[in-house]
Amino acid sequence: MRICTTPLRATTTFLICIFFVNAIQATEIKGHVYDGNSKEQLIGALVTLQPSSAKVFSSLDGGFIFKNITAGNYKLSISYVGFATFDTAITVTNNGINALNFYLNSSSANLSAVTVKSFNSESEAFAKRREQYSNNIINVMSANAIAISPDITVA
Repeated sequence: MRICTTPLRATTTFLICIFFVNAIQATEIKGHVYDGNSKEQLIGALVTLQPSSAKVFSSLDGGFIFKNITAGNYKLSISYVGFATFDTAITVTNNGINALNFYLNSSSANLSAVTVKSFNSESEAFAKRREQYSNNIINVMSANAIAISPDITVA
């Protein structure tokens, strides 16, 4: 009587593959960004992970998450308009990092003068591209949209 070993080999190979996939499983980095003075969450803070150059924005609760990160050493940089940039080094293990809380300190600069220039880019399409490619959350209006706005406080 001959025993067929092909299903046994396939099952063994499958189990070994699952073991190795779990062993090299990618992890995630989670955290929140807060105002250092008021302790309120900062919505839309730019969080950058180096050397992977991955970027995310903090959500409505100030939270951020990087998924599928391999174990290793990384530099985390957090920036937000009106606050000093926060840089820190982190070490990621296979267990992941679950509770990173960052408190940014406000930063201000005194300006002696502000110059507003126009580059003949007053179209609605230009304004939308400006919003789309911005590093922060901004609202851009074209000159035409301001001119036809019924709200007199806009102009």
